[in-house]
Formats: sequence, C-alpha cells, structure tokens
Amino acid sequence: MSKFVPFSTRKRLPIYYKLFKTLEAQGVISVTSLDVANYINIDATTIRRDFSAIGKLGKKGQGYVVTAVLSIFEDEFELNVLEKAVIIGFGHLGQAVAAYFSSVENFIDISQIYDVSEDIIDTKFNDIIIRDYKSIKKTIDSDTSIAILTLPGKYAQKTLDKLVDLGIRGFVNFTGRKIFCENKDVIIYDIDIAQTMQSLVYDLRDNH
Repeated sequence: MSKFVPFSTRKRLPIYYKLFKTLEAQGVISVTSLDVANYINIDATTIRRDFSAIGKLGKKGQGYVVTAVLSIFEDEFELNVLEKAVIIGFGHLGQAVAAYFSSVENFIDISQIYDVSEDIIDTKFNDIIIRDYKSIKKTIDSDTSIAILTLPGKYAQKTLDKLVDLGIRGFVNFTGRKIFCENKDVIIYDIDIAQTMQSLVYDLRDNH
C-alpha cells in the first residue's frame, strides 16, 4: 500500500471492489459517486472521501472509470488475491460459517477445517476433509493467514496462542469470549452475536 488509508475506508474497500467487479461484468464504463451511492447505500460524500483517500480514482464531472478503479484496487490492495483461512471448530456455528463462505463471492479461501469430535473428523464439507485438531501442527498449510474460531469459548485463548505460534496472524473470533495477543502483528476481530442481539434489543426499546 503506497499511502495511508483510514481504517474506516479500508473496511469499505471490499464493498466497493465487489460492486465494480459487477459493473465490469455488466459492461459499464464509468459511474459517478451518486451512481455508486445508489448501488450500495453509502452516501456519495463518504464515497468521494474514501476514493480521495485511496488516490486519484476519478475526475470531477466525469466520474470513475470502472476498469481504472479496479486496477488500483488490485494493484494497491490486492483485493483480487484470495487469503487462505482455516476454520477451528465444526459444530453448528462452524458449519454455518463454512456454508456462508462457500455460497458468496469473497476474498477468503476456506482451505482447511479442524475439529476434535470423532464423529466429525474424516468427514467432508464440500471437498474439504475435516481434520483432527491434534494434528494441526503437522498438517496446517504453511501459507494460511487467517483462522476462524467457532469452537467453545473456554478453548479460545489457548487455541489462539497455539495458532499464533504456527504463524497465523489474522483471527475472526466467533466464540463470544474475549481473546488477547501481545504480538502487535496479530489482528483479532471479535464477532459476538449475542452482544449484537442485546444491542439491537436495547436500541429497539430505546426507540419506544
């Protein structure tokens, strides 16, 4: 990445990239910020600010050339490069996450799945064989960069520590248990479904 891009902008990059890939497939040559806003329900001012932070993606009065924007997204941010990910824990939540990623276009390649249950080990999800977690040190792909944690929360921290030692640097934590790492190169995204639902209930009640 050649310049600093705010975190809020980086979070929206996959949304922009997916839209512009769709526009390219449809043969669209160029779009304005208002066009983009109407497609993805993000206000035009935010879009212009984001695109300005990324670089000179368009010209005033002419809009954004779809192929040029895609080229910058791919050259600067490598949004066309799949990142290998592993799922740890293949109960109901792990199965739902795996099914989701297999059904939508995204930037993640779920290449391996691990569990500890003898009923699950050696079964298949699509073409992926569910492996025994005890073997992960010997069997995990060396180029895996992301781990998706869908195991019981009480095992979350210990699992994180082990995976960091194996070279994993990105974590999506669905366990509902807060986990920590002192290594500043490690990034953890906590996705607490119960907390989100509690916040929703509070907001609904607050509106009445």
